Amino acid sequence: MWEKRKIQMSKAMKKLSKEYKEIIVIIHYQGKSYKEAARILQIPLGTVKSRLNRAIVKLGKILMEGS
Repeated sequence: MWEKRKIQMSKAMKKLSKEYKEIIVIIHYQGKSYKEAARILQIPLGTVKSRLNRAIVKLGKILMEGS
């Protein structure tokens, strides 16, 4: 079951735009804070938050379509 989820997530991540993919990787996979992500990407903190929210919504839609 877990292996199937990992494959689904990997396929879904490939469908995201670069900016959405990188924010998810930085926050969720690398475990960086929003503030650290803002510094790394050189974007405002508010942009990090809104971009991450949009990325998660988009990722959810992609995963739902694949179900």
